[in-house]
Amino acid sequence: MHRLRRAVGRVCSVPKPHQTSGASIDRERLNDEEAARFDDGEPPIGWIAWWANKAQEIDARGGGALITLEPGLLGYRRVQPIDADALKQQMDSVIWTRAAGVVLAWGVPESAMNKRHFRRIPCAGAVGVHIDGCGAILMADPDTTNAWAW
Repeated sequence: MHRLRRAVGRVCSVPKPHQTSGASIDRERLNDEEAARFDDGEPPIGWIAWWANKAQEIDARGGGALITLEPGLLGYRRVQPIDADALKQQMDSVIWTRAAGVVLAWGVPESAMNKRHFRRIPCAGAVGVHIDGCGAILMADPDTTNAWAW
């Protein structure tokens, strides 16, 4: 878990004390249609819905941001307000398969929005994509981590 947490920690600066928790697609729990979709390299509809739901929850916390770790030598972070269409677009891109290539964060200062950053983005908590787009890592205060419904 330490390696997974470190990837999100390179993108976001979550204040201490914080905890880490995770979730991933469980192929054994997918129905036949979802399993076939997953086997074809497509995310299960339930996984897409899970991320859309988390985006709404995070946006409601205030200071919600969609952070992408852009490709290239400089590896800058692009910060924008959470948008369902932009999230879906990222799910269809190669960035989605990178460790913490896409992060949903809350408590991001307004001054950080709609900019490119080279340093970690300060936030209250974050959930980042992991495991080739099939997992998610949450970093947040202990109360939020314990209450998060995976």
